[in-house]
Amino acid sequence: QALRGTCVAALQRLATAAMAILFGESNGLTRFSYFEYQALMFFLAIFMCISLTLVELALKRFALLPMLFPGVFSIREKRFYFYDIEVRDVSVGKKLRWEATMLARITFCVILSYIWEFCIFTSATQVGTAFPAEPCNLGMDCFASELNLVTIFRRDHEPVDCKAGANDNFFDQKVVVSCIAFIEPNAQLWLMHVAIAHSQVQLTLKAFGVLVWGCGQSKIVHRVIAICGVVSGLFFILLFGAGVLTQFISSWLAFVMSLSLPIFFHTVWRCATILQNLWSEESRRAQDSIEANLAFALKDLTRARAEGTDEAEEELLERQKQRRRDKKKGNQITTRMKETLNSLSTVKMAGLLSISSKGSPGGSGEHGVDEEDEEESFPITPAIPTDQKEETRKHFEV
Repeated sequence: QALRGTCVAALQRLATAAMAILFGESNGLTRFSYFEYQALMFFLAIFMCISLTLVELALKRFALLPMLFPGVFSIREKRFYFYDIEVRDVSVGKKLRWEATMLARITFCVILSYIWEFCIFTSATQVGTAFPAEPCNLGMDCFASELNLVTIFRRDHEPVDCKAGANDNFFDQKVVVSCIAFIEPNAQLWLMHVAIAHSQVQLTLKAFGVLVWGCGQSKIVHRVIAICGVVSGLFFILLFGAGVLTQFISSWLAFVMSLSLPIFFHTVWRCATILQNLWSEESRRAQDSIEANLAFALKDLTRARAEGTDEAEEELLERQKQRRRDKKKGNQITTRMKETLNSLSTVKMAGLLSISSKGSPGGSGEHGVDEEDEEESFPITPAIPTDQKEETRKHFEV
């Protein structure tokens, strides 16, 4: 038992020494050391990296672009559409996916920074020689360091006594004052900031869709977006070079938003350029289709006209042949009718001659012939042979 108690005490002393080495000893002015603050920021960075990894896996595993950007991207029948324009080139589709994924990354980083800044851990930065009165009144722990690049390697951050009086020349030289504090958990506060973060996401995504559409429709808007991206990037670099960046960017959230603004404009400009190219290709493809259809229609019309001319000529020749056949057949009928009439005239004359030979003088009566003989030997219709009758009937039927 004595040995066990000795080992436990040694371990406690070792842990205390390790914590003192890693995080620094308590100074009595702040609740925790500056190195603990850096550790918390390191945990924030790890949390953001894990969240971004999850977002990347979700974007690759599921088709989330139509859900994140409704009206901009859509997938129908396994085809990818950008503003209802089918993207047929695989390289163009990959570029669009990359730009949309980059915008989703930036938006997610801004939202995580906002939630971290207003719901978990807040920070503020001040550069100058004045006393940090406002952060101290809010109960924040402040640390001062020299405005020098060597400070990053020295890790020389002195705690600031917030109980001291406010003074414009509190520090002997120009320093960077970093103030940090935890935020007390509050359900209403969390709900409010989560709603604001959701509105920020919707605003960013909707602004992206509207600006890309406007840049695709107008070259002037396209140039304006490009100028805004260049100006915002140069403004950030000039502020950093002039040494007054911390006067405009006093927190991690402001820093992230300042970096995200040029990236947002650049993403809009790239997507708008792709949209203009797609519209040009679509117009050219539609024009080629119209010209091909017109050429095909003219070709069909020419072929139909040629076929119609050949058919008309064949029909005309057929009609002429039919007319010749009808004329020839009519001549034959006319000839047969003349022959029939001539035959009938010959037969009738022969009958009349036979009647006149039977009515000679010497008979009884006024004409020398009896009434009975007259009735028998003077028929109304002359006798016609049977074969002649049949032939005549056929001719008249024809």
